[in-house]
Formats: sequence, structure tokens, C-alpha cells
Amino acid sequence: MISVIICSRGPAYRAEVTDNIAATIGVPYELVVVDNSANQYGICAAYNEGAARSRYEVLCFAHEDIEFRTPGWGAIVAEILRDTSIGVLGTAGGKWLAKVPSSWWGCGPEHLSINLHDASRDGQFSKTTFSQPEGQPLADVAAVDGLWLCTRKQVWAQFPFDAHTFPDFHFYDVDFCASVLARYRVCVTFRVDITHFSRGNFNDSWYVNADRFYRKHAHRLPLGTVAVSGPAGRERDYLGCLGFVLEIMKRQLPPRLGYPYLARCLALKPFSRDTLWLLRQYAKFAGRTRSGRPAGAGHRHEK
Repeated sequence: MISVIICSRGPAYRAEVTDNIAATIGVPYELVVVDNSANQYGICAAYNEGAARSRYEVLCFAHEDIEFRTPGWGAIVAEILRDTSIGVLGTAGGKWLAKVPSSWWGCGPEHLSINLHDASRDGQFSKTTFSQPEGQPLADVAAVDGLWLCTRKQVWAQFPFDAHTFPDFHFYDVDFCASVLARYRVCVTFRVDITHFSRGNFNDSWYVNADRFYRKHAHRLPLGTVAVSGPAGRERDYLGCLGFVLEIMKRQLPPRLGYPYLARCLALKPFSRDTLWLLRQYAKFAGRTRSGRPAGAGHRHEK
């Protein structure tokens, strides 16, 4: 009934989730493991290979650092995905994707639908996030987190993961959802409880892939089930672009990454002191990069 697809770093990493799935899924299933112990795949390529090898119609793409806490969750997923208007199902998502380089949570806390427990395996960190604005067991969103992402094989065949644009391990989930959203609903279920043993990783690759996502979908953004416009929307877009540009300088990434967002800051607030300060700092940053001097020297990390 369900094909559970895991991109795995090796047997030791997937042992616990394999046992947990067997104990909790509650329906016939297969485990499709794509061995990435040699780091030969990006996650898009691994998931596409796993989906191509799968035998069942319902596909569940899962990280190996999660634990299912709901007995019989497989039947819940199968029931929800029998609704052919739904293309993607997850456990944490945001209702709109802004016209800025951001992820599913960039819409702000008031537009998040989340039922997730984050923890560390050593017990040093534990946090439950529950946000259910509509008070319903199923919420429509624009994109979900890839820690657990379910779909039907027919939907995946229409919108395979974009391994060409996203060869790494970031934004594969948001890109998949944004593509699927053109024809189907993307939803969060509150009927499946999951613990995620990770706190995320905002490395340089995250920012590079955020730029790739924006460039691919800019003509369609913003996307989602709600519209945030007017002064509040412009302010959020401005702060998102400003923050992204500051991170490019802080991380000493190639200056070309920041030019579209610098231009957007200028378009949104051309006479702001923050914008003028940012323009000056970025010009210095780009000049230092061209001259071979340390790109990060002399700029502020926040404003």
C-alpha cells in the first residue's frame, strides 16, 4: 500500500527509523532505501531513484532522523491521499511563499500549520511546535517541510524532484510543493505525530539554493492559500531581502547572489536609510571581493 523512501547515510543511521516504521505504520508497505553512504546523490536524485523503484501508489519520502509516534499512521495517509485534489501531505508547512528567497516558514508564524516535536537524541533539546489556525485536522498550505513528505506516484511522475536545479540537500521540498501546487493542493495533517531529531542546518548551501528557488519561481511568486499584501506584505518582503543580502556579506558568498535582492530592497524602499546603508556596504563588499581582499571585513551583520 505504501512505499517509504529513505535516502540513507548507511545502515547504522536508518536502523531506528526502520524499526519504528515497522512498529507503527499499520498497513502493508515496502521500504525503499537509496544508499547514499558514499554521498553520491543529492536528495532530489535519490528520491527520484527511490520513487522509480517503488511498487506502491502512495509514496512517503522520509528522513532517517525521525520517529513516528502515531500507531496506524499509514492508514491515515492512505485515507487522506484518496482525495485526488491533494498532491502533497506533510506535518509542517506555511500558507504562502513570499516573493523573497525564503523557505516554507518565511510567511510568518501566523500563517504556519505545524504539528511537530523536535528533539535531540541525547535529551538535551526538546521542543513541541503546534500551530493549527483553522482548528481542523487538515490544513491547506503552500509548502511542507521535507522531513516527511507524502504523495501519490502519479503526482511524482508529473512533478519529479528537480535534481538539475537542486543537486544538494536544500529546497528540494519547497520546490516540489511549489511545482505540485500548480495542479493540486498541498496539505498538513494534524493526525500524525512525528519527532524530528534535528534542528536544521543553515549553511552556505542553504542560501545558494534559496537563490536558485527564487530565480526558478520568481515569475509565479507569491504562491499560496492566503495573500499578504499592502504595507505589511511589502515590509515583510523588504526585511526578507535585506536579511538575505546581509547573510551573503556575512558568509562571503559570491556578490552576484545578492544583486536581485538588493535591487528589490531599492524598489521597495528607495529612500530608506537602511537601503542606502545597504547599498554602500554591498558596493564595498563587492569591491573587496573583486580585489581579492577578505569579503567580510568591515560590514555590520545586522541593521
